[in-house]
Amino acid sequence: LLYTNFSWPEILISLLSWAVIYLVILTVKTNHSNKHIFLFALCTGYLYIIHQRLLGLVVSSIIFIVVLFKFKKITRKELALFLTTLLVMLILQVFLKNIIQNDLYVMSSATQKNDFSGQLVKIRLLTSPEGIKRIINVAVSQFFYVGISSCFLAYIGLYEIYQGIRYSIKTRKFGDFHFLLYFFVLLVYIFSQAISVLSLIKYSRIDHLAYGRYTGNWIMPLTMLGLYHIVRTPKK
Repeated sequence: LLYTNFSWPEILISLLSWAVIYLVILTVKTNHSNKHIFLFALCTGYLYIIHQRLLGLVVSSIIFIVVLFKFKKITRKELALFLTTLLVMLILQVFLKNIIQNDLYVMSSATQKNDFSGQLVKIRLLTSPEGIKRIINVAVSQFFYVGISSCFLAYIGLYEIYQGIRYSIKTRKFGDFHFLLYFFVLLVYIFSQAISVLSLIKYSRIDHLAYGRYTGNWIMPLTMLGLYHIVRTPKK
């Protein structure tokens, strides 16, 4: 409700993040569906166009689709369809970004803090003791935010993922629905959290330590998995 009063893209990002999860479910459950794979790549690419902080989703989706191919859930042709569609969207993002920055922004240099060039200084900080201290502070604080923002349900969701993946490993059912879905949710959360921590390593305000804007869209699936774990756990 708060975000609806701002020009931030969080509402659209949240909606499309759920669409990506839904398309992942359809892709895993419905083998060899060109439509679902195409829409999955389209939504992933479009989310990256909206904001570059969603690079974690792009990386996670590429890893995930390769895993699907390895487990023979999709064909080589479907793998090529996903990668080609995503590549087109990434190229489109480069052209759109240049047009918007050059023609719409009065001070295009102000946008560099969200660009790759603005992250190089932060990456260099990782080699210094101060940078390591800062990244630990941000990582711990943001993980705390994941819990308090979801009434600790996201923590239960992570435990549900741990249980599901552990069961799949023990039974060697790597290609089943729960393993693949949990693997994707965990993958995209880890990459998104890492990017969020790196983005705020040069925090200047105390609230930046527990800044959840960059991961809020992926806390939601963890929260739902937490609720699922509570509902399906037998009462003693």
